[in-house]
Amino acid sequence: MSGPSFTAGRDIKGAFATGDHASATATISETVAPDPGVDIAAALAALRTILAAVPGIETKALTRIDEAREEAAKPMPRRDEVKNLVAQAAGYARDAAGFADAAEKLRPHLQHVAAWLGNTWQSWAPTLGLG
Repeated sequence: MSGPSFTAGRDIKGAFATGDHASATATISETVAPDPGVDIAAALAALRTILAAVPGIETKALTRIDEAREEAAKPMPRRDEVKNLVAQAAGYARDAAGFADAAEKLRPHLQHVAAWLGNTWQSWAPTLGLG
């Protein structure tokens, strides 16, 4: 008689346990290199344009995007600062009545920002309330 068996595919990530009362825990952290081909100025400008059209948007959201644009335009931008400012803008924007309608328009531009930052979209979207 043989015990339980487990077969996994090629690109599987995680922890697995078999047997009675078995448990497993996995913590995975993925990093990707920032994409130098992303036009961060264009992505942030598009975010601002879309957010400015959202009914009931707080001016704080637009201010944070403006601050992110200023930081990204520096010769040596602090990517973490841009990330935090965009996340803050999304936080303020989520409270606006028209945010749900604008979310799909924002997504491709936020994905570009994520690529420029070196974040995977899957890891960053929940932080922005879009995952």
